[in-house]
Amino acid sequence: MQGSSVTDAQGHVLIATETFVTLDASDAGAGVASVLYAVDDATEAVFTAPFQLAVGTHTVYFRAEDRVTNMEGLRVASVTAVIQATAAAPGRVED
Repeated sequence: MQGSSVTDAQGHVLIATETFVTLDASDAGAGVASVLYAVDDATEAVFTAPFQLAVGTHTVYFRAEDRVTNMEGLRVASVTAVIQATAAAPGRVED
């Protein structure tokens, strides 16, 4: 994640909506051909750029394929995106 995130004991991730989600994989053998992902009920797609999540709890599915077509098992992450509170200026009270 590019930005702040917190993971609880159950592995649930909490991020700000401004956080960019990135997916990365490595394969010392054949090398990685692609990383595939889907958010919630979306169709699986090739990961090409970091993305942001709307406010709410989402399920992010992801897996990688190497250059000789070995497909990694599907991984799943539960991620909740929240609007990050803005700090009030010193000496001011905000309603």
